[in-house]
Amino acid sequence: MIARIDELLGRRIDLRMLVLLRHLVAPLVALHLWRFLDDAVDGHQYRDTFYEPFWSWYPEVPRVAYVALLVVGIGAAVCMALGIRARAGNVVAFAVVAYNLFLSTTHLHNNRA
Repeated sequence: MIARIDELLGRRIDLRMLVLLRHLVAPLVALHLWRFLDDAVDGHQYRDTFYEPFWSWYPEVPRVAYVALLVVGIGAAVCMALGIRARAGNVVAFAVVAYNLFLSTTHLHNNRA
């Protein structure tokens, strides 16, 4: 049994399907963040309407830094789509989307709000 598990974990696999997944997810990430960026540029931020923080200790950045964070996230999504520094783009895009989602329970559209 152990030999079978070792053989499965040691087998080389083709990662081309992950590239396809990255190309499909990148535009979704960019569109998701673009909506927040468009509102932020117009002067509306998550704190301006109903706002329920997910955790009281969760850090909030100033308005200008929030806009910059969204721009960086969209840039990372573009890098994901084009394959330019794709691994770094994946990590940055994930971090920006996760940070943005956990800013307010209303971003997750759940029943806690």
